[in-house]
Amino acid sequence: LYELPEEELLRIRSFPESLDEALDALETDRDYLTGDGIFPEHLLDEWIRTKRKDIADMRAVPHPWEVARYYDI
Repeated sequence: LYELPEEELLRIRSFPESLDEALDALETDRDYLTGDGIFPEHLLDEWIRTKRKDIADMRAVPHPWEVARYYDI
């Protein structure tokens, strides 16, 4: 990677940096999972819905860093 020309580096797609980004990517490109009937659409829809709820629940709770940083203020 360090020796690739700039134009080749620009063609390399990066991995999602969060579960939220990964779910967005899955929603836009799921053909490789549903193509040959490996996973039915409804199963992926339900899994994505469940993971989105997990994200919302997690955001409602203070991060351990926040607790350690601000607990005694």
